[in-house]
Amino acid sequence: MDIILEGAIKRCEEKVCYDEAYVADFPLIYPFTTENISGYINLFNLENKSLLTVGSSGDQALNAILKGCKDVTILDVNPYTEYYFYLKYAAILGISLKEFLKFFCYIDYPNIYERNEKVFNKESFLKIKDYLKSINYEAFYFWEELFKRYKVEVVRKLFEKDEERWQHLKEYNLYLKDTVFYEELRRKLGNSNIEFINKNIYDLNLDRVYDNIWLSNIGQYTFDVEYFKKQVVDILDKHLDINGRMLIAYLYNTTLNSRYSKGLASIYDLDKTLKIFKEYHPEYINFLGTHLMFRRAKDGIILYRKFN
Repeated sequence: MDIILEGAIKRCEEKVCYDEAYVADFPLIYPFTTENISGYINLFNLENKSLLTVGSSGDQALNAILKGCKDVTILDVNPYTEYYFYLKYAAILGISLKEFLKFFCYIDYPNIYERNEKVFNKESFLKIKDYLKSINYEAFYFWEELFKRYKVEVVRKLFEKDEERWQHLKEYNLYLKDTVFYEELRRKLGNSNIEFINKNIYDLNLDRVYDNIWLSNIGQYTFDVEYFKKQVVDILDKHLDINGRMLIAYLYNTTLNSRYSKGLASIYDLDKTLKIFKEYHPEYINFLGTHLMFRRAKDGIILYRKFN
């Protein structure tokens, strides 16, 4: 049995699985983005460009491809991320936007405080399984085995519970906004080169440069921002092309005027963080936030533009 599938089966059956994702404390799949990707994506030139991005739900990569990105490298320590990305990929090729939402959305779908009984339904999987098999056979084998073995609520044990309502997901994801964007992504997917790196970002060894790099919110998982700068950003800067752009960090519910609370990750101490990265002349850019309890609040990114 495939070692990744074996680990997934253990987790579905609530057994401990000591794989690399467990050690790095990222053993679960994010069903959808927890970021407002629509809020920052236009700050990057993606048309016919390359991108290195954290994998997570796969939504960063899908939105980038919609914006014309032709060369995407997806990095994630969680081995299930690649298989989940290709499940979404196959679904975009094989089913409508309405059916896609019904297949993937689980929490608060179709109504708030409800669970979607149609998530991962057999009818939709039958429509997309041949696409999945041709795109990535390992992903097809992984999901077919899990869907045959377990009920939906068991398979969902592989997922984080951090999922917004579908109406908000459409705000944060351009490809889910309407059928026009969804079908445009369908046309563009086959013209993009996609590569996966299943490693911890601190162990990364690259041999190429990128036009854009997105680090999402991984900086909040370190206790030492200077260490994050030295071991991640400084190294990746060598792999960012001239005139390239790096999303150093995504910060939730934070503006330049926000007061730092000691209960937050140290990267949220924005005054200190921007000083640590001062050699990069970082910009802090705000946009509509994602957290429902702070609907008037703003999220932001630390953006680096490389000029030399």
